Amino acid sequence: MEGAAQFVSVAKRILRELRALTETVSTSLLGVQKKIEAIVEEQQAKNQREQTPPILRAELEIPEPVKSNWKSDNTKKVRRELIVIGVNVLTLFSVGAYAFINYHMLCAMREANKTASDSFAKTLCQMQAQTKAQQDAIELAREDFQREQRPYIFATGFKPNTPVFEVGKPIRWDIQFINHGRSPALHLHTNAAIFIGKDAIKKVDDFFSTLPKGHSNLPGIQIFVPPLIGNGCPDSPSCKYTSVLSRSTLTPDDMKFMQTNIGGVIVAGRSWYEDFFSNFYMADFCYLTLPSGAISACLKHN
Repeated sequence: MEGAAQFVSVAKRILRELRALTETVSTSLLGVQKKIEAIVEEQQAKNQREQTPPILRAELEIPEPVKSNWKSDNTKKVRRELIVIGVNVLTLFSVGAYAFINYHMLCAMREANKTASDSFAKTLCQMQAQTKAQQDAIELAREDFQREQRPYIFATGFKPNTPVFEVGKPIRWDIQFINHGRSPALHLHTNAAIFIGKDAIKKVDDFFSTLPKGHSNLPGIQIFVPPLIGNGCPDSPSCKYTSVLSRSTLTPDDMKFMQTNIGGVIVAGRSWYEDFFSNFYMADFCYLTLPSGAISACLKHN
C-alpha cells in the first residue's frame, strides 16, 4: 500500500512540473515570436523609408558607421532570441528526460512491490497448507487414539446361566456383556426380545428392521461396563448381564418344534453405548436353539 501511494504522489508531482514547464515554454515562444514580428515590421518600415521617392529621384546615403551600428544591433537581438529559444528547448528536453527516468523508476518500484506481494501471497499459501497439514495430522492422531482406546462390547447368550425351557412358563434368557476394549463403555442400553415357533427367524428379521441404527433414546436401564480385567467372567466386574423374558409361555407344540428344528427359540437384540469422547457405537446379537439342546449364534445379526 505504501508503494502504491508513493507512486501516485510522484506521478502527480511530475504532471504538475510538466504542465508548469509547458506553460513557461509556450509563453517564451510566444514572446520570441512577437519580438521577431516586431523586428520584421520595424525592418520593413525602415526599408520603406529608405526607398527613393520616384518624384525627387534622390538617394539618401546612410553613413557606414550608422549602417554598421544598425546591423550590429539587429544581430545581437536575433542572437539573444535564439539563445533564449535554445535554452527553452534544452530545458524541455531535460524535463522530458527527467520524466522518462522517473517513469522507469516508478515502473521498477511497482514491479518490486508486485514481486514482494506475490512472494508474500505465496508464503502465506505455504503457511496455510502447512497449518492444514498439521491440523489433519493432529486429527488423524486423535482418531487413531480414540480407535485404539475405544470400548468393544460383545454380547453372549451362553452365560452366566443357560436358558431353561419349561412348558407353560415364560422363557428367561440371560445375555452377558463383555467389554474387550481399553476404555469403559458408557450408557449401555439394550432392546432385546425372544421369538418362539416356526416363524421365529422371520420375526427376528422384522424385529431388526424396526430398530434405530443411529443413537437410541429408548428408555431403560443404562449400564457402565469397564474394560475386561482380572481372570475374566464371571468374577470380573467387566462382565455385566441382563435377562430377557418372552412375552408368551412355551407350549407343547413349541417344545416339540424346538426339539426337532433349528431356531425353535431365538433371542435377539441391539445394544447402544458411548465412549469418553462421546463417540457412539452399536452392537447386535442373535442366538438360537439347536435340536440337540445346544445354543448357537445366528447366521445373521451378530
